[in-house]
Amino acid sequence: MNVQIACPDCTTTIELNPTKLIQGNRFTCSNCKLVVSLAEESRSVVEETLTEFQKIQTQKARQNALT
Repeated sequence: MNVQIACPDCTTTIELNPTKLIQGNRFTCSNCKLVVSLAEESRSVVEETLTEFQKIQTQKARQNALT
């Protein structure tokens, strides 16, 4: 699942994979070459948040299937 974020420097869209970001991968803005990554100490918090978000998406999809 890729997501798009605005580059913090130039606002160009950067497409990244949150799972790979958590694993330590870095993503580079195609316009200004700014590198986006997570600090080691932030990875667990982001991973927990992503897991909870995915649970909510699954619940929502199940609810929609029932209606």
